[in-house]
Amino acid sequence: MITQTKKIYIFLLLSLFLLILAGCGFTPMYSQKNMQKQMNIYISQIELSGDRIINRTIKNNLAYLTKKANKDESKIISLTITNKLERKINTKDATGKASIYSLKLISVAEILENGVVVSTRAFEKEFIYDNNENTFELTQYEKIVKVNLGTQNSNEIIRYLINHKGS
Repeated sequence: MITQTKKIYIFLLLSLFLLILAGCGFTPMYSQKNMQKQMNIYISQIELSGDRIINRTIKNNLAYLTKKANKDESKIISLTITNKLERKINTKDATGKASIYSLKLISVAEILENGVVVSTRAFEKEFIYDNNENTFELTQYEKIVKVNLGTQNSNEIIRYLINHKGS
């Protein structure tokens, strides 16, 4: 059994630890504020084509690069992203029903400066998942997978933009 003094001692230690941690100035490396300072890129226009859910996810993840505050002293570019989603059956059971599916997302990003394509790169992510007898649950799960694939590809696009800025 923990005595009253031990409880007070543990509470003080935890309080001191939290106080030190909060006062150390820690900021996440990929926070939007740090990314804006690091990127020094302003996206004047984003053109997206392909799956609506994936387009919305990518646009939301790149939105902070389109803010007017990011425009000053930044390299101004346009971005064209074409998304292609492939859903295929990987495995069928003995009756011929699909038992395992895969979703593959291919995103092709083009960087344009003054209307001229200066760089193009393709990003590919794939996710394999089991079939579900309930088609509603399967479509809901596929929507979640699409959002996750879109987030992964948008993170890759951001890394691509960071590396491209020096070019």
